[in-house]
Amino acid sequence: MKLLDLRADLLANQGDPAELLPELAALDRLSAEQREALDYALGYWVLQVLQRPADTDSLVLLDRLVAYAQQRSDGDALFVAKLSALRDLLENKRLAVATRANQPSRQLHHAQTILSLLQSENRIPQADMAKHLQISPGRVSQILAVMEQDGLIARERVGQVNWIVDAAAVSPTRNAKPTAAKHTEPATRGMDVWLPKTKKAA
Repeated sequence: MKLLDLRADLLANQGDPAELLPELAALDRLSAEQREALDYALGYWVLQVLQRPADTDSLVLLDRLVAYAQQRSDGDALFVAKLSALRDLLENKRLAVATRANQPSRQLHHAQTILSLLQSENRIPQADMAKHLQISPGRVSQILAVMEQDGLIARERVGQVNWIVDAAAVSPTRNAKPTAAKHTEPATRGMDVWLPKTKKAA
């Protein structure tokens, strides 16, 4: 028996999306019964994958399944509309997964940019950093807080201005003003703590 001949609940619970893909691709159009079964099964599978942290393979597979089903809808406007909504959910999840995956590299890039700026300027008003990085002031504060905790930068308040200072230019007492000496250390120093953590081999 073909997967598309199963009842909707059996298809959802026992069917394999990967096995269904070639079967669906071989069809010219879906019958009303097949559309009903797919409507239920695809909705069930999409909800399942949305609950997983980062199952990109399933996201791609289900998007292809939904696209094939749309192309074989036999003019069923309601069926097509439901599938379009499922594709929107899958795309939003894919973008969210991609954003989380790229977050460490963006943080690393911003941290490297800040250190490079401090090597040439020695100290920079925090309010100007959002313009340099082209991100929000709140995001700047988050990045600076982590960098300060890691000992890469220091923050000093002079009057109404919050200054970002290269930690290497601050005296141990933190009372002396930062010097204008140029630093020869690369802007990547200490950046290993910003890199994504990898699991050690067993």
